[in-house]
Amino acid sequence: MDEKEILSYLKELFSKIKATRSFLREKILEESQKLPENEKSMVESHLGSFGTDEDSEKEIKELFDIEFTYFTEALYKKLCGGDARVHDALWCIGDEALRSINKKLSENDMNEANAALRHYVFVFEDITRLTDREVQKVLREIDTWELAQALSIASDEIQQKVFQNMSHRAAAMLKKDMEVFHPCRTPDKIDAQRRIVSVIGRLADACEIRIPQVEW
Repeated sequence: MDEKEILSYLKELFSKIKATRSFLREKILEESQKLPENEKSMVESHLGSFGTDEDSEKEIKELFDIEFTYFTEALYKKLCGGDARVHDALWCIGDEALRSINKKLSENDMNEANAALRHYVFVFEDITRLTDREVQKVLREIDTWELAQALSIASDEIQQKVFQNMSHRAAAMLKKDMEVFHPCRTPDKIDAQRRIVSVIGRLADACEIRIPQVEW
């Protein structure tokens, strides 16, 4: 591949990165319109400038400061999945919206973006896909009151996954704590879920648990 071909390839590649980030920004904001005003504002705040032309150009330039052996991994992150702003925004809009975004990415042949999201994004609902032993490790790292907040807006399936990995006494106390919280989505409960997901990420980085690839 000569210099002209390399430049042509890079131009096409960077154009694809910008288009994907812009598309993802558009779809996240589109899904956020279905949320209450306070949650919509949280999504916009977390997303920040992600997907704008200026931000994408800045991210692309940073690729040239990375050793070649890490280029592919960095590229996937630049496409979408490894950006913390995307993580935070997607945690706010939830699993159903995430699946909707994935479908739209597929329809637009943005397969690299799908791969990146599946590899890097873990949402609270995915706790059900951890093994019982992994859930137990996570529970040892989490404050009970914070867990009660997070579970108060979680599905029955998630709640049961947690309860079955606790002693009967501990599960009974947790259920009692959950009664304090009204089962409606509020910023503090969403933040509690995000902090728990952060704990899961930290344990995965330490190779104490394995985060399963998201199946959409």
